[in-house]
Amino acid sequence: MTNDMDPLTLAIVIGGAIVFIGLFWLVGKFFFRLLKHVIMAAIIGVVIMVVWYQQCARPPRDPNVGKRAYAVGTDQYLGVVVGSGKDTQLGDVWYVELDKGIKHQYRKSRVILKDQ
Repeated sequence: MTNDMDPLTLAIVIGGAIVFIGLFWLVGKFFFRLLKHVIMAAIIGVVIMVVWYQQCARPPRDPNVGKRAYAVGTDQYLGVVVGSGKDTQLGDVWYVELDKGIKHQYRKSRVILKDQ
């Protein structure tokens, strides 16, 4: 077999191959640079979504936690409020912790809360 290709045809084929390789290199370079940015944006977006979800998923903290509890009639110090809840017998209650770590529950109507 002999090479019967015309020199002009050979030049067009080689030129087309060079142009194709150049365009492929140019598009590939742009695509990989763009792909890098898309991947980084996706990672940053996932991190932001996780942090946002964890902030929104937490139950809101009761603003009265940490306040001092005093008895209504006598102004006797009862302790520090650690939470609130509902009791079947007492109704709405404050969970109050004494200095020794002992927790008691008192009706909300029988307790005055003051800032420390």
